[in-house]
Amino acid sequence: RTGLADVLMRRTQYDEAESLFRAALAQSESIDASSYETLSTRLQLGQTLAARGRTTDALAEFDAVIAAVAASAADSPLRTTNLMLDAQSFRVPVLLELGRLDEAEAAGVDALQHYVESGRGDTVQAETLTALADTARLRGQLPLARSRAEAAIARWQQIAPAGIQEGGAHFVLARSLRDAGDIDGALREYAAAIDGLERHRAVVGGSDDIRARWAAQFQDFYKEPLMLLARRGDAAGSAALERRYRA
Repeated sequence: RTGLADVLMRRTQYDEAESLFRAALAQSESIDASSYETLSTRLQLGQTLAARGRTTDALAEFDAVIAAVAASAADSPLRTTNLMLDAQSFRVPVLLELGRLDEAEAAGVDALQHYVESGRGDTVQAETLTALADTARLRGQLPLARSRAEAAIARWQQIAPAGIQEGGAHFVLARSLRDAGDIDGALREYAAAIDGLERHRAVVGGSDDIRARWAAQFQDFYKEPLMLLARRGDAAGSAALERRYRA
């Protein structure tokens, strides 16, 4: 179930993914409510809820994982996993959505430090760096936001180059450059973000309904650079980007 749910998540079929994750969670909880399988499924459910914008519900799932690991015995195998660190890092973008910037910064920095010290979690390290870049941007720390976003891009280029994750980091960098007044740089980064998004969409495919969900979820990737192009009076550039968005 969780494997199929993960595929559905990648295709933005969040209703279906949530149903499968909840069914898998109920089954694993009936066997052992504190097992690795149960807690890892709870993490995935939390990520699905976060993607749907249900931030409070997502935060509750992540906090439940942290509490379960913290309550486990000192010699529990759970203590040797990344479950608590993953839950802490997944909290960061949710806290951002809730406007709890100081908490997001503290949680992200702590999780990233522990990942680096353990030498584990390359993918989640890159995700956390991306979220921390956006945290710095929202706090008005634009040079820090830029350096974090560039570090995240470098990580993604090693782990999963030219994909949607790298595209997300380019998107954060684009916003940081835009906020700093570097419009040329911002437009370059928006273009890189869109390239990564569209490559991923081509891989996962899907129906017209799925394409419509993509357009809704990632509309800011297109609308923000469209606004910059419009302000410049670049009609040709705006028309070309509008066609990509509608494709």
